[in-house]
Amino acid sequence: MWQPTLLGGGNQTVDTAFRGVERIWLDDDAWIDLARGWVGGSTELFDELRRTIHWRQEHREMYDREVDVPRLTARFPGDGVPPAIVDVMSAALSRRYQMR
Repeated sequence: MWQPTLLGGGNQTVDTAFRGVERIWLDDDAWIDLARGWVGGSTELFDELRRTIHWRQEHREMYDREVDVPRLTARFPGDGVPPAIVDVMSAALSRRYQMR
């Protein structure tokens, strides 16, 4: 059942400069970046992805039997074309974390 959030509505935006990021150090070599509000309009984005992408349940071997993976997955572009903002998000993350 789809139950949208009460918060996070509005236009889809991405803070590509990561202005609101808070870095939390876990130890000398590990950290987490917390980016509250990094994506605006997340409810609309999630709803669009839910409606336009072919999501599937995958399975894997575990403990000598096949079990359901506990999340739905999709691959782009094979399972649909994501909204343009997903490319903006991907490019911003790749630049920030120096990934291809």
